[in-house]
Amino acid sequence: MAYDINDRGDIVGQSAFDDSSFHAVRWSAGNVLDLGKLTGGRSSEATAINNLGVIVGDSGTADGDQHAVLWKEGAITDLNSFLSEANRAHLILKSANDINDQGWIVGTAVQDGRNVAYLLAPVPEPGTWALLSAGILILVARERGLRRQLA
Repeated sequence: MAYDINDRGDIVGQSAFDDSSFHAVRWSAGNVLDLGKLTGGRSSEATAINNLGVIVGDSGTADGDQHAVLWKEGAITDLNSFLSEANRAHLILKSANDINDQGWIVGTAVQDGRNVAYLLAPVPEPGTWALLSAGILILVARERGLRRQLA
């Protein structure tokens, strides 16, 4: 089954295997890549891929539950690992349905027994903020220097 395609023509979805399980797959340039599943899980599916090649979907877990996951650079990550301990007590990210090129992910979760929608937006790393701040300071200093020269 195919679920999504990006601008480069990479397709993601799910494929049946001989052991009657289903695995998330990526079709790219005529090749099929099994994306794998969470440790102990029986099946997985890839529902979306962005233009950077980052893939989202869901995977079974060792305890038989279903969790939202992300595949990036060959590694699978349970999106629940990004939640704080306090949030994990009340919220389980079940599926990731789409991802944009900025890394924003939307999906379905269960919060205190009710199905809810969620949005995950990446938070820039501290180094990114430091570089941005330094760049702004340089621009401000340059502008002040230009004003002094013109005065």
